[in-house]
Amino acid sequence: MKRSRQLTLKQCHEILRLDKNAGLEELKSAYRKRAFELHPDLNPGNPNASHDFQLLNEAYVALSAVLKPAEEARQKAEEARQKAEESRRKAQESREERRRAEERARDAAQSRRAREERERLIREQVEKRRAEEQARDSAESRRAREERERLIREQV
Repeated sequence: MKRSRQLTLKQCHEILRLDKNAGLEELKSAYRKRAFELHPDLNPGNPNASHDFQLLNEAYVALSAVLKPAEEARQKAEEARQKAEESRRKAQESREERRRAEERARDAAQSRRAREERERLIREQVEKRRAEEQARDSAESRRAREERERLIREQV
């Protein structure tokens, strides 16, 4: 079997009817489409079908060899981008969680201070009432004592 000459990338694109900026997926799709058009078993009346199909295969192999490394590099870059994005997202979540924890701690401290302030006010009110009661009791007992003393003096 006679090997055909080396195809240029431009020729490969023309044989596959493919845009020069096409990727690996477009190459595969174009190859399948052209394979149905050029396959010798599907074109028994075309004497050039075998040669055209062979050129199609060579064009596919040549372009695959060029596009696969580029596609793999693109996939690696995309994976690296996704990994970096995931890392940024996790860092953001971590910062958010830290912020929420600080906020909860701040809220807890404010609640504690508010509770302590309420308790202090209640203690002051209780102490004030006790002092008032003691003063009232003291005044009443003084009056009662004075009244007893007055009664005793009157009896004497």
